[in-house]
Amino acid sequence: MHNKTYLHWFFATVICFLSISVSAATIDKQPKNLSKKAGQYAQFSTLVSGKNLRLQWFKDGKKIAGATRRTLVLSKVRIANAGTYYLRAADAQSTVYSRRVNLSVNGITTAPPAVASISKHPVSVTKKVGQYAQFTVSLSNVVRPKFQWFLNGQALQGANKRLLSIPWVTGKSAGAYSVTVSHADGKLRSKVAALKVKGVSGSPNPNPGSEEENPAPPSGSVGDTGPVIQLNPSSEAVIQGESVTLNVGATGTGTLKYSWRKDGKIIYTSGLPSYTITAMSLSDLGAYDVVVSDQSGSSTSSKAILSLQDDRQVTLAWLPPDQRVDGSALPASEIKGYRVYHIGSDKKDYVHDVEGGATEFTINDLGKGVHYFSMTSIDNRGRESDPSEMVNKTIR
Repeated sequence: MHNKTYLHWFFATVICFLSISVSAATIDKQPKNLSKKAGQYAQFSTLVSGKNLRLQWFKDGKKIAGATRRTLVLSKVRIANAGTYYLRAADAQSTVYSRRVNLSVNGITTAPPAVASISKHPVSVTKKVGQYAQFTVSLSNVVRPKFQWFLNGQALQGANKRLLSIPWVTGKSAGAYSVTVSHADGKLRSKVAALKVKGVSGSPNPNPGSEEENPAPPSGSVGDTGPVIQLNPSSEAVIQGESVTLNVGATGTGTLKYSWRKDGKIIYTSGLPSYTITAMSLSDLGAYDVVVSDQSGSSTSSKAILSLQDDRQVTLAWLPPDQRVDGSALPASEIKGYRVYHIGSDKKDYVHDVEGGATEFTINDLGKGVHYFSMTSIDNRGRESDPSEMVNKTIR
């Protein structure tokens, strides 16, 4: 969701663009094998021809999310990035693939296999009767997870989400909770977390027992009255000006009504289980929840905090120059690299050298204030061009 500042850059006073009819997708320049050290910048570049192209990069045969440009940039490589990469280009008539290339990191060409695990287990809580309680679990490297929650070793019917919500705690809610996560490569079992209810005699005895037998009604996942909230709205950090949608999942009797609240005050009531802010601003910061009502009563979700995300990044993008100032052609093979000049908000000068095959460069962790950027190209004889037109970005 990062905003991007694009610097479109041309080196000649006049550049002619030819309209070429391409009958099928073609890859005119193949990516190359790379060898990097951990923490270094890595970039796979291609040249692709065709109309209305759909591009997708793959690593070890799997799609890389968001990698849909002709250039794939890895800003700080890790051992996990080691592997085999290729690009798929498709148009209405054909699909082609680039050659497969390897990224070696610290001499390692194959990333170690990712191990599925529970990265965060449910945590024990103590509540009073009538309060809201929830248990959740976080996963690492788990493909297509399926959840099943248990109370005192008995499966809770319908409790098959990552988050287990108990909107109205009663004495029967007390007990030992755990979750089993089935996935493509096997099954994981969480640690046991206790829900203690104040004023209720006896303490939970966490003993999962047999998790496959004697299914029980979902004690602790259904309140005494009102709808059951199965999915609570999630807290988010949003870039100012971007849109954000809060969602809730609930079941109940008949038609459900949703009253969304900000800092305890109702701001929107409808029959929809979502609330959208089209352009996030300072006035939208706060704690949001929703009261879900049906003919039997109402239930209130947990609070979701909306905060502003620091947009402290800029991405500069350019077209490679194809002509020298004297009008002669400049082949891509003669471009050694680029140099990005950055005047920071602290009035200091920064210089970034970029590899010749690159067509974009990202700078992170910018300070508040106005930043100015320009760039030059450097040929294989070390000759540097005049700087491009300067652009700027304000970090608030």
